[in-house]
Order: sequence, then C-alpha cells, then structure tokens
Amino acid sequence: MTWNWVWKRAKYRHGNVSPLRGAPPRPRTKTYSAQTGYVYQYAYKGFRSFETGTEFVFEVTQNRTSPLTVTVALQQTALSECAASIGREILSAERYAIAKMTLFAAFDRTEDPKDFEKPLVPDAQSMIEHLRTLGRI
Repeated sequence: MTWNWVWKRAKYRHGNVSPLRGAPPRPRTKTYSAQTGYVYQYAYKGFRSFETGTEFVFEVTQNRTSPLTVTVALQQTALSECAASIGREILSAERYAIAKMTLFAAFDRTEDPKDFEKPLVPDAQSMIEHLRTLGRI
C-alpha cells in the first residue's frame, strides 16, 4: 500500500498534468534497431488528452543507457487535416500506431538523445504516410 501512495504522489508532483491512461498493467519493453545503428528499448506508458490533441508517452533507452521519457504529440489540427484527406475519422488504434511510427522515424533519423527532450509532433502529411505504410489507406 505504501508504494502505491508514493507512486501516486510522484505522478502529480509536476503540477496540473493529467494522469496517463490506456497503459497496459505491466508495460512490455520492446526493442527497435534504428537505421542509425543504435538499438532502442521502449515501453508504452500511456496517453493523455488535451484540447489541442493527444500526447502519447514512451519510456526509451538507447543502447541500455539511462531511460528518458519521450512524448509524441498528435495535434488536433493535423489529425483533422489527415482525416479530411483520407475521408474518414482517425481511429484511436490508428492514433497510437501513428505515434509509434513517429517514434520509430525519430529513432531512425537521430543519434543524439537530447533530440527527444521536446515532444515529437508529426504533421498531417507524416500521419498519412504512416497510415499508408500500415495499410490503413
């Protein structure tokens, strides 16, 4: 019981950040071998919704070094533009897939973990490309 209290307290210590939702009870660590030659381990921690979009949160390590939190922010304007382009609404599972593909694309193009300090924000064209890669359009 004590650990649960400590976890809840740590979760809210940064102010008005809403709690993450949708994470598996026991996050699985997965591996991705990037085109840069680095091997990343990542675990999905959950998502939170805002008026301006949705933020997906991953815990990432590069070559088993210290973990860092990487966020992928899907802006509502880009989601709306993407939905208008493909002629239908973007499903929640597709939003997660877009976030994950955006994370992989960032792994493939960067070698410096400091590039992950700011949220990764895909534009509508990137979202469409990710959906096309996944065979969803």
